Amino acid sequence: MGKKRAHPQNEASGNAFPLGLHDADIIRRLARIEAMLAVLIGQDAPAIDPVPLIADLTDSDWFTAGELWQSVDALRKAAEAIGEPVPDVVQAFSDLGLSSVKSLGKWLSARPAEIIERTERTRAGILWRIA
Repeated sequence: MGKKRAHPQNEASGNAFPLGLHDADIIRRLARIEAMLAVLIGQDAPAIDPVPLIADLTDSDWFTAGELWQSVDALRKAAEAIGEPVPDVVQAFSDLGLSSVKSLGKWLSARPAEIIERTERTRAGILWRIA
C-alpha cells in the first residue's frame, strides 16, 4: 500500500484528517475552555464584570445556579431569535467560559462571601445572592 495523503481541503492548514460535522461545536467548546483557563490562571480578566449584571437580573434576591442559568439562556435565545446582539450578562458568561449550570455553580462558589452570599441547599440547589 502507498503512503496516505492528507485530505486536500486540509493540506493548506496542515491537518492530516478530514474535518467532521461536529468540528464547529468542538472549536466553540475549546474556545470556552481556553477562555475559562485564561481567567482562572489570571491571564485575562473578563471584559464585562458579571456580578452587577447578575444583581440586576435577580433584583439582588436569592437564586439557584439553575434559575440564573435558565434566565441567561432565555436572554441569549431571545436575542438570537430577533437577530439582536446578546445582552451583556450573556456575553460575560461566555467570556468566563461558563457553559452549564455546573460550571456556573463552580464559578459562584469560587467568589468571596463579601461578593456573593451562599446559604442553605434546597431541593433546587444552593441559594445564592449578590451581597
